[in-house]
Amino acid sequence: EKSMSWKYGYLEMRAMVPYYRGAWPSFWAVSDGALGNEKSKADYFVEVDIFEVFSSFNTAIPNIHKWYTDGTHTQYNGLRESNRYVHKNYDNLRYEYHTYGFEWTPDKMTVSVDGVDYNTYDLNDNYDGRSDMSGFRDNLFILLNNHIYVSDLGATTAGTEVNNKDLPFEYYVDYIRLYQKPGEGSLNYAD
Repeated sequence: EKSMSWKYGYLEMRAMVPYYRGAWPSFWAVSDGALGNEKSKADYFVEVDIFEVFSSFNTAIPNIHKWYTDGTHTQYNGLRESNRYVHKNYDNLRYEYHTYGFEWTPDKMTVSVDGVDYNTYDLNDNYDGRSDMSGFRDNLFILLNNHIYVSDLGATTAGTEVNNKDLPFEYYVDYIRLYQKPGEGSLNYAD
């Protein structure tokens, strides 16, 4: 079994995502423990939510987080309506494949659905005014999860009640691909 982390490039996943009330699928990345020769200068590790579906029938929400070593946490989130992606035609959305993209450069992170950019984070803008943004230039691990949402996790776009007839919430991934420009970024493996 191998592990991989990377820095910079365009990451893309084509998947059939379970957009259901009560479902909480996501496509995300973290820097905590990521492979690579570089040691972070940041006093936090990074979480980048390329998207999360917070119990929604049609909405993908991005977030970026700083998890500080002193136990505190800050985030710049997509819970604002202008930062999220809302699928216009969603009658069969949970049965359709869509492409979720994440472009990462030293200056920005941009998320997209089906080639449409819907949110960009400026990595030169220190959103919490604490520390700096150097952690967003550390290597990242890719993660996928398919949790069930519960009401004590916060606001959702469609409620949290799970309808048992909708179970199981199936998350099908056709592919995940990473594209990098020669000489830009890094790719790290370990056994």
